Amino acid sequence: MYPPHPGDTPRRAQAAGGEGRRGVPTLTRRAFLAGLGLTTASILLPRCASVPDRRITVETLRNDDDARLFVTTLPHGQYRAKIVTAADTVGETFARTARILEATDADICVNGSFFEADGSPSGLLIIDGEERHPFIEDKGDGILYTDEDGALDLVFMNQFVPIRERAVDAIQINLLSMDGMTYYRTWRRDARRLPRNLIGIHDRGVVDVIYKDTNFVLGDEYMKRAYQCRVVGALDGGGSASAVSKSGLASFREAPGERREVRVPTFVLFYKEGRGSVIETVSG
Repeated sequence: MYPPHPGDTPRRAQAAGGEGRRGVPTLTRRAFLAGLGLTTASILLPRCASVPDRRITVETLRNDDDARLFVTTLPHGQYRAKIVTAADTVGETFARTARILEATDADICVNGSFFEADGSPSGLLIIDGEERHPFIEDKGDGILYTDEDGALDLVFMNQFVPIRERAVDAIQINLLSMDGMTYYRTWRRDARRLPRNLIGIHDRGVVDVIYKDTNFVLGDEYMKRAYQCRVVGALDGGGSASAVSKSGLASFREAPGERREVRVPTFVLFYKEGRGSVIETVSG
């Protein structure tokens, strides 16, 4: 049994159907169309978004339409994470990852979650225990948060509520899958050309992968199979998907024909924690 969608209120549930004669439930036109859409999707999705049964590897993605990867692995206990805003860090509403990295002593900077045209968050944002923006339904069911030790975790919003006081920073994102159950998938003909930034958590640590020329379906399966992630979520993608490290590696290239990195308002910083700690970054 998985946690209910935060928006599944009694009122919304009642709107799906009504009662006919003698209290017999009847389908409304909206419910009928929704059912028809789900049936159509169940028929078409496996054909256009299937995933190989074999173990998905970096090479699998690299050979798939020349996809490129930027992988960051963070073993538990060897990193500290911090969610920040461009406004707090450099005094501007929007910035690029390289600018934020230069302004801090972090080892890696990746883009944050979704946002509106004015730079305001598209959902919950908590910085240093202060709620900067409230949770918004239909803007993603997942909450990526840090505790007092800087460790990251990703949970449903209704799972986050009881542990809210433990969170130092938090940001609302799309939760794609948890414990083998899939909660969010999308497919469009142009989706493969858009970069994706997925973050997952497994028993050994955290992994963040920026994919070029892929889609949520393939990316989510890669995170689960190649890294055994128990939970996977999506940070902002498209031109916003970006990461840069102190070692000089970056997920984007300033070259003709390359998608230019978009300036964004929120970021996730990663710091090496303690002598001998390891933060591995691979650019492919």
